Amino acid sequence: MEELLFAFLEMSALRGSNGFSVLPITLHDIAAWQTLNNLTFTPWEIGTLLELDRCAIKIWSKKPADKTE
Repeated sequence: MEELLFAFLEMSALRGSNGFSVLPITLHDIAAWQTLNNLTFTPWEIGTLLELDRCAIKIWSKKPADKTE
């Protein structure tokens, strides 16, 4: 699980932006990361990475007054 979190943090640090918000991590990003690191994620791990990303974007996109939750 630690390796999966490290992979997420590394991919997240390299993500792009459209000028209004950060862009989500895509399956292409995950595939490229796997190729560069000579690793293969299981379907569960890929789903977990995508869910972590959705949660992170949801938190980052909240207005400051909304972040008290």
